[in-house]
Amino acid sequence: MKKISKAIIAMVAGWAMLFAVASPVNASESSFLINEPLSDSTVERAIAIAEPSFDAQLRNGAEVDIKQANVARVNGSSSLMVAVATSGGGHDEGSFAVAVVDAAGDVVQSFAQVQATYTSDSTADVKQWVDGSLLK
Repeated sequence: MKKISKAIIAMVAGWAMLFAVASPVNASESSFLINEPLSDSTVERAIAIAEPSFDAQLRNGAEVDIKQANVARVNGSSSLMVAVATSGGGHDEGSFAVAVVDAAGDVVQSFAQVQATYTSDSTADVKQWVDGSLLK
């Protein structure tokens, strides 16, 4: 577990998700745009592909509201990123999970989770998992 400042957490969350998870947008209302708008059916399909990974791979009591997921296309590829804030004991603001989905193949290519637990007003302990393995 690493101690890290809230500013770093915000930067990591912004970089990894490419949008804020502190105020997620309902997936049925919109999707994050990188290159072009995503159709509702593309957003729904990506979430449906990713949802079992969220159910199976979340660690440390993390919970998600999949209805709050955001979907973005990974720059010019067929891959889609499905990201959502995590909650539960020890999952403070800045905690999130993301699944990268190959929409053409109906598979999750990668899954990551970041857990931020604030230890003071300016620092937090951060844990990161990639494809189920805790990073050191």
